[in-house]
Amino acid sequence: MTSRTWCWITAGAVLLSAGVVLLSGWSRSGPTVKGEVLLDGTPLESGSIRFVPGDTKLGPDAGAAIKDGQYKIDKGLRVGEYRVEIRSPRRIPGKTRGDPISNVQVPAEEEAIPRQYNANSELFRKVVSGANTFDFPLEGK
Repeated sequence: MTSRTWCWITAGAVLLSAGVVLLSGWSRSGPTVKGEVLLDGTPLESGSIRFVPGDTKLGPDAGAAIKDGQYKIDKGLRVGEYRVEIRSPRRIPGKTRGDPISNVQVPAEEEAIPRQYNANSELFRKVVSGANTFDFPLEGK
């Protein structure tokens, strides 16, 4: 190849790289959600929160861990209506169960959060563009 051909190839590569950088800078990130989860007025020590889209066009669900009552979801959400599920398994003192995979006895657990906040969730939130804050003051069993 001639030096002129290499010049054109190099110039094309530079322009292509610049275009990729500009386009990635213009892409908008989706909405974010953060908040606090309280159980009977106390911050939930640990657990998980999941936003399940009411419309399949919104894509898959998104969630995060809850630690000391706080959660934050930075990715995976779109603008729309979501059903919210909150879970927090806790150990049952003195009880074990057989693990079906390893056949070893492991501590038994139960859900600390009532079903109306997870399996039969009655919690719904509308996620809008930008930053959203949703706090969940839950009442226990």
